[in-house]
Formats: sequence, structure tokens, C-alpha cells
Amino acid sequence: MAKSGNSGNIRIRELIYLAICGFAAIAIYWGWQALNLSNSHVKAGHELDPTESLNDH
Repeated sequence: MAKSGNSGNIRIRELIYLAICGFAAIAIYWGWQALNLSNSHVKAGHELDPTESLNDH
């Protein structure tokens, strides 16, 4: 019972670890894409730079 319980806990921990790593990778990828989009928009002048809008206030 103890061995099967430990292996079960390890599997659950591995799944949680993989899920966290997967979400982290997706979040980093989405953040990188968002930065690229925002930089391209700022260069093109389609959107205001958030730092500029904050400075205006």
C-alpha cells in the first residue's frame, strides 16, 4: 500500500510539475508574442505606448 501510494503521489507531482511547466511555457510564449505585437504597433503608430499614456496623466 505504501509503495503504491508513494508511486501515485510521485505521478501526481510529475503531472502537476509538467502542467506548471507547460503553462509557464505558454505564458512566456504568449507574453513574448504580445511584446512583439506591441513593439510592432508602437513602431507603426497604431497604438499608444502605455508609458506615454501614463506620463500624460
